[in-house]
Amino acid sequence: MELRQLEYFESVSRLRSYTKAAQELFITQPTITVAIRKLEEELGTKLIERDNKKLNLTEAGLIFLEHSKEILHKVKDTMRVMEDIQSNNKRILKLAFPPAVGAWLWSAIYPDFINDYPNIHIEIQDLGTMEILDAIKDGEIELGFGVFEIVKDSSLEVIAVKEGEAKVLFHSNHRFKNLSEIPIELLADEVYIQYKKNTTFTEKRMIEEFKSKGISPTIMYVKEQSTVYDLVSKGHGFAVTLDDSISMIRDNPNIIAKSFCKRILFHTGLIWDKNKYLSEASRELIKFIVK
Repeated sequence: MELRQLEYFESVSRLRSYTKAAQELFITQPTITVAIRKLEEELGTKLIERDNKKLNLTEAGLIFLEHSKEILHKVKDTMRVMEDIQSNNKRILKLAFPPAVGAWLWSAIYPDFINDYPNIHIEIQDLGTMEILDAIKDGEIELGFGVFEIVKDSSLEVIAVKEGEAKVLFHSNHRFKNLSEIPIELLADEVYIQYKKNTTFTEKRMIEEFKSKGISPTIMYVKEQSTVYDLVSKGHGFAVTLDDSISMIRDNPNIIAKSFCKRILFHTGLIWDKNKYLSEASRELIKFIVK
């Protein structure tokens, strides 16, 4: 059994497609097909079945997938440890935060942290909190910054950094512009503009609030956070933000932010997997941010 076979199997299982797995891994589809067939022969059991062109894992495949993930995560962990030992080398720290709540991290990290640790190169991704949790569990990033209330996995460690309040955004000439606070019930006939479906704390919490009030606003999903603010500024609907101090909101005369009558409060901070090795670069960044 070879490590690459586990990588091929994990990719096919996750994507439910040999073709997509081949594209992701930059190899040919026959290469993956042959590798997994040899793996099944070696294990003496079928791992993957096709049913009406659908790809499904057998019971043995599901069990093998869990063990494969553990092995692959351990390998990634080991690589991080070895890279960390090479302290004279330029180290890469992968960090992610939601664009609507973690933008302040840019100014917190640059230039002070970079000046103090010139051998650390930080790669920052914009992801929703739920995407961040998945990326941490999959070992794609070491650290994330997000909303605590959505963290349910006991293997994830969190350190509080900031508290906040969700605000509803409208066009400056919206019919609710003179209200000091917004009852959720008034949003029933409005269009709710939301960044990426099933990726954010904001969407999850707002849908819970809508259901509790028995209302179902029309939801318009968009792929970019900036598009959310652009559509609100043009009067196409309302949005909810976890940070109304960012420049795209604060400096836009066509957008106003209002509190809800029933305040929606949340807590944010740094998140990582306590079962995985945390590099010295990550530990230094944690100390820098929470000091």
